Amino acid sequence: MQSESTHLSSILGVDIGGTFTDIVYYIPPLEGNSVGRLIVHKVPSTPKNPARALLAGMQDMDVARECVIVHGSTVATNALLERKGACTALITTEGFADVLEIGRQDRPALYDIMQVRPPALIPRERRLELPERLDYLGTVLRAPTTDEYDKLLLQLRDCKPESIAISLLYSFRNKEHEQSLSRLLHEQFPNVYLSLSSDILPQFREYERTSTVAVNAYVQPLMARYLQNLQEHIQGPLRIMQSSGGSISASVAAK
Repeated sequence: MQSESTHLSSILGVDIGGTFTDIVYYIPPLEGNSVGRLIVHKVPSTPKNPARALLAGMQDMDVARECVIVHGSTVATNALLERKGACTALITTEGFADVLEIGRQDRPALYDIMQVRPPALIPRERRLELPERLDYLGTVLRAPTTDEYDKLLLQLRDCKPESIAISLLYSFRNKEHEQSLSRLLHEQFPNVYLSLSSDILPQFREYERTSTVAVNAYVQPLMARYLQNLQEHIQGPLRIMQSSGGSISASVAAK
């Protein structure tokens, strides 16, 4: 029983980088001992499937299967930097499809008219517009019609997205239109990941909100598949580190 209790309260911390996977395993003290054990281990990373390195390291260290795992990773960051994320579409209010490219109009070289800006995360052909409008208080000024929804669905089918980001104007005041669109898309595209700005960043400023939900949609399928695959190979709780220094459950991180 002592051994089982120890396993249930043991904690493993892992940081998966592009070159190495670093693991720290804490085993609490047995009855009668004043201190526990801390084991540090390093294995080469496996970029094509980062979970393989972690599982191999756990096997090397004979980690208890019920151990709590606190996981830090650059899987999402690398996918974003290397532009290896999912095929993503963006749906925004009519007239706002170019928010991602316009940004805050900041330019690296203010007077260089020949500069080439980095391409937007989601290309123009996959940035779609929905005729709808709320005012700054969230009051509905124009709701989409059935025909307009049908036209949008046809455009989405042509895009064949793996993930969809939704960022409608003033949805941080009233998420009615984003929620209605989300329900429709879930029915029509049950296997496509959805990211709503009213859930992820319900704050004003169009570029910040749209770019955030676009990034989330871009990396979400990769993270969801990775975490699901990892969870299938372990028995204990899996928690994911946040940039704030805290951790969240794997199910929340996948969303």
